[in-house]
Amino acid sequence: MKTQLRPILATVATALLTSSLAMGCGDPPPPATPKDFTFGIEVSVTDQDRAGVARVPVTIDGQVVGFTDKAGKFEGRITDKHNTPIELALGDIDGYRFTTTQTKAEKLTVRRGVSGEPQGLPISLIASVHSLKNDYLVWIRMECDEMLGAPACADLQIKMNNEVVAKTDIEGKAHLSFEGIVGRKVAISVVTPIYNPNAEKPMLFEPQNPAYELTLGMDTTVYLIEDTFTDPAARARPVKRSPVRSTVPRRAAEPKKEAPKSDSNIINLW
Repeated sequence: MKTQLRPILATVATALLTSSLAMGCGDPPPPATPKDFTFGIEVSVTDQDRAGVARVPVTIDGQVVGFTDKAGKFEGRITDKHNTPIELALGDIDGYRFTTTQTKAEKLTVRRGVSGEPQGLPISLIASVHSLKNDYLVWIRMECDEMLGAPACADLQIKMNNEVVAKTDIEGKAHLSFEGIVGRKVAISVVTPIYNPNAEKPMLFEPQNPAYELTLGMDTTVYLIEDTFTDPAARARPVKRSPVRSTVPRRAAEPKKEAPKSDSNIINLW
């Protein structure tokens, strides 16, 4: 990307011209106005894999004059005067860091050579940065106790930084994969159903809408979140039983007494 960075300064000084006209013919002429020089600037930024890094701010004397392109390159031209000190530097970029030994700024003074042209130009700044981006995987496993029942843990919404990104399956499991930056914090939460005491089977999830915070690491890229939901209201509710009708056992009827019989098969009525 090529950019014209500074306008050419005016070369006419009205005050000097007026004073010279007022002087006599024997006075020495005023010093000439310093000449402007136009020179190029080249910047290159790559990561640890030697891939170009885009959107790196390029600054001159603390002011942003452009950004690197997809190839990590920036080219521009600047107009300034002899013996003018300038600073060419790179600004910070999200997700990358400069190494402790890496120069991210160049301080120099624009000077004329013997031929009248600027020395040591174009100005080049080559930098290498280290990416802080990683691919992360988060496994989520939710369980429901016997009061809630396993099906209650299905289809629960999973939020990451307040945005719904997944739902649990029939086993209460889910997983998230995303690109993150080392050192950043990620908020993950599970959305539980709203308690309705008038429902046919009211369920009170405890904990309600649990939230978890992860700090993304450089070496640790896989995380596991697991929790168990209980229903304290179910334990407090009385157990419903079917009505039982009480019965009183009846005494068996006593057998009728018969008159004793004699050996002669004659009934004895006495």
